[in-house]
Amino acid sequence: MRNLIKAALVALVLSLSVAAPVVAPSVLAGSSEQMQFRGLPPPQPIEIFGNAWTIFADGVIDADADARFKQFILEKHIPSKSMLVLNSPGGSVIGGMKLGRAIREAGLETYVGRDSGDTAKEFRAGECYSACTLAFLGGEYRYIPEASIYGVHRFYFTTKSDQDTDAAQILSASIVQYIRDMDVDPELFSEMTTAGEKQIITIPHDELARLNVINNGVKKTYWTIESIDAGIYLKGERETSYGNNKFILLCNPNGPVELVTIFDPEGRGDEVIKMTAISLFIDGKDIPIAEHLLRSPSLVNGWINVAFSLDDRLVSIIQRAKTVGVSFQHSYSSPSFSGFEGMDFRDGAKKLPGFLRACH
Repeated sequence: MRNLIKAALVALVLSLSVAAPVVAPSVLAGSSEQMQFRGLPPPQPIEIFGNAWTIFADGVIDADADARFKQFILEKHIPSKSMLVLNSPGGSVIGGMKLGRAIREAGLETYVGRDSGDTAKEFRAGECYSACTLAFLGGEYRYIPEASIYGVHRFYFTTKSDQDTDAAQILSASIVQYIRDMDVDPELFSEMTTAGEKQIITIPHDELARLNVINNGVKKTYWTIESIDAGIYLKGERETSYGNNKFILLCNPNGPVELVTIFDPEGRGDEVIKMTAISLFIDGKDIPIAEHLLRSPSLVNGWINVAFSLDDRLVSIIQRAKTVGVSFQHSYSSPSFSGFEGMDFRDGAKKLPGFLRACH
C-alpha cells in the first residue's frame, strides 16, 4: 500500500507541475456558476418526519464555497443528520477539501444528485467530478444512487516552475491526509492519478464501496479485546445512521461464553422488549436463539440490551461467520424486524480463537 501511494504521489507531482485545477471541457459545459445552496425543511409534524433538512448544492466549488455553506447552515439552523445532495463539475481542490471538512463538522450525510426544482425531497441523478469528489467525502454517511456519477481526474497547474513542484508535493500530501481523515482508503488517491490530464475516470459503485467512498449509512466495524474486573471480552462496534450496534462476547471462565448485543430501537424500545422471536443473524441467515436468553431484554438509556448463553455449537457458528447481527420480531414469520445485521465479523473471527484460549 505504501509503495502504491508513493507511486501515486510521484505521478501527481509530475502532473501538478504542468498544469491548474481543471476538469474535462465536456464536463464543465454549462456549469460555470459557483456553488449555491438551496434547502428544503422537513415536512410537518417533525415528531413523525424528524427534523432533517434536504440541501441541494449545485455549481463549481470555489475557494469560498465552505464559507457560504457555513453561513447557510447557521442562518437556516440546519441540524446534523440532514441530507446534502451534491451536483458539481468540480473546481478548486483546496476549496473542495475545505467544504468537505465543513460538511463533516455539520454532521451531514452526502449524496450525489441533482435538484429536481420542486418542493419535494426527491432528486434526480447527478454528477460529482474533480474537487466535488473530495467534498463528498465530508459526509458522515455517504450514498451514490446507481444512476449518479462519481468521476475523478488528475489535478494540475497551468505553469511550470520549481515552486509549482514544491506546491504539488505539499498539495498531494494534503489530499492523502484529507482522504485518511475522512476514513476513506488512500488508494482513492491512486485512482485520481490514473487518469490523463483532461480525462475523467468514473469509478464503479462496487469499487467505491470497497474504498469506503460510499458506506450507505454504515461505518466500518471495529473489533477489540478489552477487559473489566470480571474478565475479558471481544467487542465489535460500528456506527450507523440508525445508531450504534454492539456485538460483545464475554468470557465466563466457569461456564459458557456469553453474548451481549446492544442497539438503538429508534424510539420503539418499549415495543421491542416485548418481542419474543429473537434470532442471530449469521451471514444473512437467522438462527433462533430465544431459548438461550441469559437475561431478558432491557432498555438502558434508550438502548436495547440483551444477553445470551452460547453453547459450543453457537460459538462454532459465530466463529465461521463473515457477518453477524441480531433480530427481534413479534413472530419468526414477521416480514420486519428490529435489531441489526451485516456487521463485518472477519476481523473479529481472527481475534476469536485467541480470545477463547485466554478465556478457558
